Amino acid sequence: MSALPLGLDEPRIIRVIDLETSGLPDDEGAEIVEVGFVDVLLDNLSIVRQWSTLVKPSKPITPKTMAVHHITNEEVAEAPAFAQVMPYISKGLSEHDLLCAHNAKFERHFLSMFGYRWVCTHKSAMSIWPDFESHSNQACRYELGLALDKALAEPPHRALPDAYVTAHILIECLKHRRALDLVAITESPVLLRTVTFGKHRGKSYEELARSDRGYLEWMSRQDMDEDVRHTVKHWLSR
Repeated sequence: MSALPLGLDEPRIIRVIDLETSGLPDDEGAEIVEVGFVDVLLDNLSIVRQWSTLVKPSKPITPKTMAVHHITNEEVAEAPAFAQVMPYISKGLSEHDLLCAHNAKFERHFLSMFGYRWVCTHKSAMSIWPDFESHSNQACRYELGLALDKALAEPPHRALPDAYVTAHILIECLKHRRALDLVAITESPVLLRTVTFGKHRGKSYEELARSDRGYLEWMSRQDMDEDVRHTVKHWLSR
């Protein structure tokens, strides 16, 4: 399936961004330590630009975090500060263009100063291919059978390789939905298929609704993310 034709007011570029950080969004003082992006042209679904840089945080990266992405304090010692990197993140984009990440909620937290609309390929993949066993970045890569250049796609958990993989997942999504449809999916809660935590981890929500409705009712009273709340409400209403 080829690219869907663009409307007059639609974006022309989606900039696929991946960040490596010194912690999670909920961690106090977590900062960006690497930025990578890949541009996808919407008129022909081609990749036209790739860029990345290390970023020097104001505080040392902890060993626990280094174990994820293997970026060391020595490597970022001479890197530019984020204030120097910021202009490059939006360079070349119009106000109508989009930013994209595989878990856009994560990247949006650290890039909240930018006013672009976002596409989340994780949510998009969940909506388009609900039967995938997993919708992680690397799982989607293999579920979709993407023929990628391994030299560009690896190692995982580094900004540019992850952005490169995500860009190809985005291209597959764009063969089924318009860019602005993906924005709408991103901005709405997604109906989850499988429970990912607790004593019923691995069960489908449909099965849980039949076997332990009380647990669903308990979940409805907890502070869950919007996708879980939406899914629990859906099955309780059934």
